[in-house]
Amino acid sequence: MSHISQLEAMRLFFESGKTFSYAFRTEQLKKLKTAIVKKEEQLNAALYADLKKCPEEVCVTETGMVLSELNFMVHNLRKWMKPQRVKTNLANLPSSSYVYKEPLLVLY
Repeated sequence: MSHISQLEAMRLFFESGKTFSYAFRTEQLKKLKTAIVKKEEQLNAALYADLKKCPEEVCVTETGMVLSELNFMVHNLRKWMKPQRVKTNLANLPSSSYVYKEPLLVLY
């Protein structure tokens, strides 16, 4: 039985195409948000130990901003995923050109 490294497993998962769907991307953003909220006390403790930040400061300068950005991403993701029409160069007329925003692959 061959051993698959974590990086190889990530590459295989990416190549499966599962990361391209709206549902998958939304789910991942929501999971990250849930993890931050769930680990809030531990994050507060770590930031107090390292930087002497009180929980209120952590919320304003660290976790609160990230949670706000995650909400913004979930709200706008469908719009961001839509193909964007761009100008077609002369050599390819009369066709249409689009930019498709896709997840980045796993690099070695």
